[in-house]
Amino acid sequence: MLAHKNNLASPAHRVNFRHRLSATSSAELPTVPAMAASIITLQILLAEYVADLEAITQVIRADVGLTVHLLRSASLRPGLLSEKPMELSHVVVDLGRERLKKIVAAMPFLGYEPQLGVNLEGCGSFWLRARQTARTAEQVASQVFPELAQTAYLAGLLHHLGELPALLGWSIPGLDSSSPREIGCRMAQSWGLPELLVDVIGGDEQACRSRESQWLLRLINAAEPAVLHG
Repeated sequence: MLAHKNNLASPAHRVNFRHRLSATSSAELPTVPAMAASIITLQILLAEYVADLEAITQVIRADVGLTVHLLRSASLRPGLLSEKPMELSHVVVDLGRERLKKIVAAMPFLGYEPQLGVNLEGCGSFWLRARQTARTAEQVASQVFPELAQTAYLAGLLHHLGELPALLGWSIPGLDSSSPREIGCRMAQSWGLPELLVDVIGGDEQACRSRESQWLLRLINAAEPAVLHG
């Protein structure tokens, strides 16, 4: 059982942009790996007789790969990602311990040894910057727009998703000359990520489909310079 110990543009521009990105299916994209330490820690937590929901959620949200895979799994369950705020802990509870164990067991490891085509140093920097941006965005949002604080964390964590293929040595058909924003947007769409996150990952304020996603994108863009120079 899972338990707490301490008891989420212009219309013409938007249509054209989204249409061009709709061709890629999730089957064409590899699985984003997770840091080896995160996977091992999560396996240990899931093996406990009474699994600590808070600890499990914190491990997942601190790792880009685990977060992406959890959201991908949740997208297959209607309505689960439509909640505002987006609560990863709700996703964890809904998927359940056994499903989570299967997800973790299938995750590719990152960081044990050099891997062909993978920029390990770049990935480490990416994971660190993503976490720092996410935390900064969450802290600011909690002060001015608290209902979006957890969503702001996810938006900050995944904002530069489109940079991952180059770091991981992926080749995505039809996207070799595309910008990281376009690549990230296509990845997010093909994985069924929530509209708010797709808009932020796409990085185009004019293409945002809601006031919330526009605000989140502005927040992330303001938070990143503080992270880079902090």
